[in-house]
Amino acid sequence: MGEQAYILAADETDLQRDLRRLQTSSGLDSFYRAWCSLVAKALPHHSTKIEFHNLEVFKPSLVRDSKTINHDPRYLLARFQADVTQDFLLSHPGLELCLSRDIFREGDPKRVAEWRKHFMLKEGWDKFMKLNFWKAGKRIAGLTVRRTATQPDFSPTEQLFFRHLHEMLREGVDRLYTLHCERQTRACLQNLLRSLPLPVLILDWNLQTVFVNLEGRKACAEWVLGFAKARTITPHLFEEIPKDILQVCQRLKGSESSPLSLSVHRTHEGLEASIEIIETREDIVSEPNFVVRFFHSQHGFPASASKLDSAPQRFEELSRLTPSEREIVDLVRIGRTNKEIALELSKSIYTVKAQLKSIFSKLDCSNRTQLAATFWS
Repeated sequence: MGEQAYILAADETDLQRDLRRLQTSSGLDSFYRAWCSLVAKALPHHSTKIEFHNLEVFKPSLVRDSKTINHDPRYLLARFQADVTQDFLLSHPGLELCLSRDIFREGDPKRVAEWRKHFMLKEGWDKFMKLNFWKAGKRIAGLTVRRTATQPDFSPTEQLFFRHLHEMLREGVDRLYTLHCERQTRACLQNLLRSLPLPVLILDWNLQTVFVNLEGRKACAEWVLGFAKARTITPHLFEEIPKDILQVCQRLKGSESSPLSLSVHRTHEGLEASIEIIETREDIVSEPNFVVRFFHSQHGFPASASKLDSAPQRFEELSRLTPSEREIVDLVRIGRTNKEIALELSKSIYTVKAQLKSIFSKLDCSNRTQLAATFWS
């Protein structure tokens, strides 16, 4: 059977189903499964591979390979560094389709020979065809089909089939890449919020918690229980949202003017909450979120489980510490011993001592008394 007949022999309905999955996938794994399924129906091959990273930075978590014989990160990195495809694509920006024979013809003969010997032939294949997707001048994704030495090279018909695939998959690849970037940005922002001594609570339109950092949980506990009782509980386990705040969010939801953002302040137990509606761009179908920030009402300084001095430099000093270290500082303030801190936070006493040593170093303190004096009068 000729190669054109082979491609056409694939059930058209099955191919369309795989194409729809590729165009609508929201994750790398589902995209890869659809790619493998489509290639298995359309082309004879040895193995397949997809990669969603640029040419300069290797991220194993963004690569899926059906026949990699060694999944050790060191092997994968060495494989990436030896791959002559990277240099070829860097010298041909925007190239949508490339064949191994073209890459080998332009590449350094010694590097090509090493790549073939130590990786290609070792893994059982000796030729490939790759689709490349570009954005703003950078390669963002590559889809590869490989063949063995006993299989024929990729014919003009198969190359034409791949070019048509590129047109059909471009939108799906762009969509998946955008989703990945958004998730990465969200993860970075969440890590940033977790690292800052600023109490933050984010609720969705149904008033369910989207995100809350440790300081946010502490502030909620103080709001609901009061400062004294809040000190007797483990803050990261506290999940109750103050009813006052939920009521304000409900009132904002019912506002006829429906502003893009609005701040409302509610004072309670010496705390103040600023509640704001954050809405995405008008052309995106999504519901707004509520962002709640907590402050001490008497001086506007970010709240925490302790009554901090209002000086701005205190906030800077807290920012030097990790959330875990700030938790220990809070317990030191109320006189907990190392043993008691270790028990309350489920840590070993050696970990607590090591973290205290780090805290003393960051804040230029030599003992607990100086540490307490740094933050509390």
